Amino acid sequence: MRELQRHQAQEPKPFHICRYHHERYDGSGYPLGLAGDTIPFEARLAEICDVYEAMTTVRPYKNGWTQAEAVDMMLRSGGHFDPGLLSKFISKMVLSGVLA
Repeated sequence: MRELQRHQAQEPKPFHICRYHHERYDGSGYPLGLAGDTIPFEARLAEICDVYEAMTTVRPYKNGWTQAEAVDMMLRSGGHFDPGLLSKFISKMVLSGVLA
């Protein structure tokens, strides 16, 4: 973490993903409680991908959810995600045939 903090002044895009992907669009996340567009774009997008992947992947301790179950839960998650990015993520999945 100190190495990342040393480079914080520059804040390259990968740093945004590492540092801010647990922020929530409604401000209820961590580490800083950022909200809305104050969360870097890369982190808002990575959060959607990270949660979707975690829900749909089989793990030793859980079965993976179906794509429809994961999308439904994400849509019902309140202020967790950037609503515009989530909509685009889901639309792209439907248009590409990944989600029918």
